[in-house]
Amino acid sequence: MATGDLDDIFGRLRGYLPSRWFGSPSDPKPIRDAVIEGFAIVLSYLYGLYAYAKLQTRLASMTDGWLDMFAADFFGTTLPRKAGESDDSYRARIKAALFREKATRKGISDALFALTGRRPEIVEAWRPLDTGAYAQGFPNPMAGPFGAPFAYNVAGTYGSLQLHAQFFVTAFRPTDGVSDSDIYACVADVKAEGTIAWVQIRN
Repeated sequence: MATGDLDDIFGRLRGYLPSRWFGSPSDPKPIRDAVIEGFAIVLSYLYGLYAYAKLQTRLASMTDGWLDMFAADFFGTTLPRKAGESDDSYRARIKAALFREKATRKGISDALFALTGRRPEIVEAWRPLDTGAYAQGFPNPMAGPFGAPFAYNVAGTYGSLQLHAQFFVTAFRPTDGVSDSDIYACVADVKAEGTIAWVQIRN
């Protein structure tokens, strides 16, 4: 017997009846018990609705379509549930999206890593740590296949002071069904407003 189930409600209602009128609750009274059971069925159902509704008031305990509505409220159509995805898996993705770092280089790298399982290569053309400088080399903390140090005529990319608020991202396709549009949407969601991300996707 659990709180709110039929046996619990039935026992509570029967215990409230005055024994002088209806006899001891432990005495079998078919008519009395049938009437009480009718009320208990309705009240147990209502308690179940209450318990279910209470779960839906917090992200940590939401279930079913309520999780989908929560995601739609916060993210619109950008974070749908995957086909066959469990509540726990979807809840974890929602939490990650809610507290994701945004508008930073690290935020973009973390978001794409969470989506694809691989770190992207990010180059900001006006940043010497990405492009190097004439006859100078710089260790690149986000170095990809270009290697380090970056230096003019040694390795890396050309820089430009004319590409303010623009950057280049090389993302990598995973094997779990993430589409290219998912990758583009991920970058667009995380990057700072007013910036331009030139995204290249590789296998």
